[in-house]
Amino acid sequence: TLIYSAGLRGQEVINLKISDIDFERKTIHIRQSKYKKDRVVPLADSSGIYHIVFTVPHHLNVLCLHNGRMFYNLFFSAVWHTLNSFGYSHYGVETGAIAVLHTWGQNLSLHPHIHCLVPAAGYSLDGRWKNIGHGGKFLYPVHQMSSAFKAKFPDSLKTRLAQTKPVDALQ
Repeated sequence: TLIYSAGLRGQEVINLKISDIDFERKTIHIRQSKYKKDRVVPLADSSGIYHIVFTVPHHLNVLCLHNGRMFYNLFFSAVWHTLNSFGYSHYGVETGAIAVLHTWGQNLSLHPHIHCLVPAAGYSLDGRWKNIGHGGKFLYPVHQMSSAFKAKFPDSLKTRLAQTKPVDALQ
């Protein structure tokens, strides 16, 4: 919804960063777009977009450092599973998301987290477009979603680590 309404080109979507989206001014700053020029495009209706951030406990950073590919694949998978299941269970829709991985915190320490832009709409089970959310600050109950993610991600890590040889897990 966000990308479509703003009229972004494919390469502009690929180069988009969370910091390029200004929710207060309701604009997107496109850097080096067509003809190598910057441009600013308005968001048609950013009230229908929710910013959701998923983080992991710091004690899991050692796994991230030793096998980043496995860690980040499972991280994205757990985020998508959580968002997808909440779309179905709370609104009966399949929604989408733009997800951006950040690996470092503001103080330049390892702090893996995923920013998600989730539209307040999706396709219902019968294939119809349906607006979701209540126009409030949160799309889904925060504590429920947090609990679901906190259960899913460590469980998927444990399962994957049990399937790998100790040496493979650290490569």
